[in-house]
Amino acid sequence: MRGVFRYTGEQGALGKRKDTAYTLSGRFAPTGPLDCELGYQNMKAKNAGVNGAGNVLNAFANASAVKAVATGSRGTVYGSVFYHFDKITEVYVAADYLKLKDGYKFGATNGAPSQTEFGVGLRTRF
Repeated sequence: MRGVFRYTGEQGALGKRKDTAYTLSGRFAPTGPLDCELGYQNMKAKNAGVNGAGNVLNAFANASAVKAVATGSRGTVYGSVFYHFDKITEVYVAADYLKLKDGYKFGATNGAPSQTEFGVGLRTRF
């Protein structure tokens, strides 16, 4: 799968913000109980309003009180592996890696330029 997102927004005295984002993802599900997913997402913000901590605001956030802007991008690689015991119960492993570039700050990284997440789980449908 793939997708593209473009956004342009006026930010008053700080000018126009332009965002471009895209995703690419795929799923490999051979016959049997195992399937795998892998994807990549990139978000580039140009002249984007930032909050008081310097974090880039989401594209549709209210930027009327913004006093500063930033330009940069964030890229995320993500993947998961599922093992299906039956039609209602499965276990999974999921992970992602986020990398910030060129002055893009994101609050979830607590000031770090990158972040790695890892999770395991058991899911039962009712």
